Amino acid sequence: MTQPPSALPAQDGAHPGFRVQWSGKTYEITSVTKAHYKGVQGELPFQYWDKADAVFADLRTPDGDFATIDYSDSPPKLYLGRPAEFEELKLKNLRLFEGWA
Repeated sequence: MTQPPSALPAQDGAHPGFRVQWSGKTYEITSVTKAHYKGVQGELPFQYWDKADAVFADLRTPDGDFATIDYSDSPPKLYLGRPAEFEELKLKNLRLFEGWA
């Protein structure tokens, strides 16, 4: 989760194609999703089960960075990210699935 460098777009104004500038980068909303979680598996940095519908907007930059605005809480939360190689993540205790190398 990141402290927004500037105001986040209001939920009713968030739509695909909407652009916003943060830290000198232009992010464009690529999708707005309304979800209702019935259950989750694994570790998540938040709890969604037994909550009302969650609305979030996904954004991308031309160079591949990404962001998500989570409108399910007040105030909305901003998550910023960048592409990473799998090994760079240094994940531990992964569950193996048949057919995965």
